[in-house]
Amino acid sequence: MRKEIEEQLFTEFRVGGIAHTALGIVRHNHDLEPRPKTGETPEQAAAYYKEGYKESLKKQVEAFDASIILEPVSALIEEIRANIESSDGLQRERYLTSLLTPFKTISDLAYPDRSVCIELQKRKDEIMAGIRFWNKAKDKKEAEKQIAAAKTLIETIDEDCQRQIFISKRIWDLCSKPIEDKDDYALCVFARFWRLLDVYANRLDALLLEYGIDTMTLQQEAGIWILPNHDITTLQHYCGSMQLARKYLNELPKTEAKPPVVSSTSTALSPPEAENILNQKEMLTVEEAAQFTGFKKSTLYKMTSGKKIPYSKPGGKRVYIHIKDLMDWMLQNRISTVDEIQARAQAYCMKNTKGKQRK
Repeated sequence: MRKEIEEQLFTEFRVGGIAHTALGIVRHNHDLEPRPKTGETPEQAAAYYKEGYKESLKKQVEAFDASIILEPVSALIEEIRANIESSDGLQRERYLTSLLTPFKTISDLAYPDRSVCIELQKRKDEIMAGIRFWNKAKDKKEAEKQIAAAKTLIETIDEDCQRQIFISKRIWDLCSKPIEDKDDYALCVFARFWRLLDVYANRLDALLLEYGIDTMTLQQEAGIWILPNHDITTLQHYCGSMQLARKYLNELPKTEAKPPVVSSTSTALSPPEAENILNQKEMLTVEEAAQFTGFKKSTLYKMTSGKKIPYSKPGGKRVYIHIKDLMDWMLQNRISTVDEIQARAQAYCMKNTKGKQRK
């Protein structure tokens, strides 16, 4: 396979590329980081974000050739076509996924409800399973402690999801307005590449339709979204006619993928099923642990073989995990809230002040 032309575009969306660099500056300057700013930016960094980045970014922009995707006969699309035709089976499957992977960051930004929020929801479901366990526990004092920690984590996850959605809406709003280089160069550059990705996504969709490949299914399987749906008007342009575009769409498999939605469902057990396990046993097989947590069996086997979670192996054969060990593992690496960190800092300062006064 030849990938020289596609790499020219893909590189600019990876770390250090034009789109990635511009996005980082936009995030900082418009307070669109995953966590809101809590203090002043150091002077040297502030100078970079205001003007310092422009010279190197301008050189990158000048060196990039957008014609590879914008020309009526796109060199990039023709290279992808040749690669599709020269591959089949697993090789083709992996190649098709590789056409999306450089855009994971943009996918999370543009469609958080279809990507990053789905992962956050799965994590929340796992924690909810932990709460259901501790509600049945006999050690009420420990249960109260664990449930409080779990509820704090859930609040953090909800805040993270809402923050991602807010950032997405703000970015869409910023990129949809007319922008002048002199007003906000980084935003102007990012908006151009945002629109360039839209062209790529629609042209890729038209190309894949010719081979009976559904872009929606491909995106859902990869967990990366660059196109929310088939745009028949745009497809008409790239396919040559409305009739041909409709023909390609009608010939797609009828099990067309639906975009995922953020909900309380996951591979974890529903509350009644989880409670059934909790009421019946404390030692779980790997299969039961996988059902209970939503993790894959392979993940749990890796955790046990790597001695990252306690387990029993009576007779040296089947693996069993105590449900308390399982929940302790799921609730580890707790992230403190800002209020908790500030409270500890105040307590530390008060302690030191009292110590100095005694002296």
